[in-house]
Amino acid sequence: MRSARFAGEPKSDKKNIVRLISLLRHCPPDKRTARFKCVLVLKLSICEEIVAEGVCEGRIDFSAKGNNGFGYDPVFIPQGFSETFAQLESSVKNKISHRGKALEIIKEKIYERYSFNL
Repeated sequence: MRSARFAGEPKSDKKNIVRLISLLRHCPPDKRTARFKCVLVLKLSICEEIVAEGVCEGRIDFSAKGNNGFGYDPVFIPQGFSETFAQLESSVKNKISHRGKALEIIKEKIYERYSFNL
């Protein structure tokens, strides 16, 4: 899926959010589940790579809230929170986000591979 162009060309975060909210307007809260996923690949050589996947589960809110983010952040409420990604402080978001989780996993795999002490 081309999430950046969900509402068509030219790409627009605002238009994407408006379309998503419109499509989900009759969807009850318990059916508005969503997830962000990030897969990182560190290529070590032609035959070797380190792969890490981070996932952040959540749900889509009924309206956009917050200014600290981009893309779908204003409508994505991570599991265990009541605020959208765009309302959360960057330090919190970085710890729970799909990208932050993938970076932590790849970091651990690098340390493990090269026998660094954490």
